[in-house]
Amino acid sequence: QWITIRGASIEEGRLPKITGSARYGIEISGDYITLEGFEVMGQPKGIGVFGNNIVVRSCVIHDCNHGLIGYGTGTGNVTVEYCEFYGNGIPNGSATQHQIYMATDEFQHPGSVFRLQFCYLHDAVQGDNVKRRAERNEIYYNWIENAGSSGHGLGLFAPDPNDNSKVPIDLKREDSDIVGNVIIQARNACARIGGDIPRYPTNGRYRFVNNTFILTGTRGDV
Repeated sequence: QWITIRGASIEEGRLPKITGSARYGIEISGDYITLEGFEVMGQPKGIGVFGNNIVVRSCVIHDCNHGLIGYGTGTGNVTVEYCEFYGNGIPNGSATQHQIYMATDEFQHPGSVFRLQFCYLHDAVQGDNVKRRAERNEIYYNWIENAGSSGHGLGLFAPDPNDNSKVPIDLKREDSDIVGNVIIQARNACARIGGDIPRYPTNGRYRFVNNTFILTGTRGDV
């Protein structure tokens, strides 16, 4: 049965806040969990999603290194909707951080879907607004604006070959439907597709339908 964890606001327009210095503000490792109505801020990582059938809804995540993160070991179906992300991507160590970093476990949860819909992502500090390595991605009707200094609006990349030893790299694929989004960039690309490290294979199909790409700077490619 689904379990819903819902923030109870005592004042109109103000969400309960999760803050501090732990590894994650909220870490979800169970299945069939809905998280709804929280403000998560100031954590090394905002929300970790490491189970199957997880919904994150109506949350605000800001000023973390990764805003929301899932890995290729343990993460299954994840839906993120009606959320706002900003100010994430604060450097912490040598790896670039992102507002959203999402991969799925193609061994434990084959056919898993990452769905991002009706969200507002803007003004990242560093990295991509959305970097994803999930098996299937459905990115619907979001406003995605101003990725970080080194990032792109969407980073649609191949899976990391080191992420899950049980999934041979030549069998990994990443299908994506990108529909009805507005993506605004002052630098770098609105969407980058393929492997981000040499010799990563890039399988799968990418479909773009009814999106608006706006490049406001002096350089940048869709």
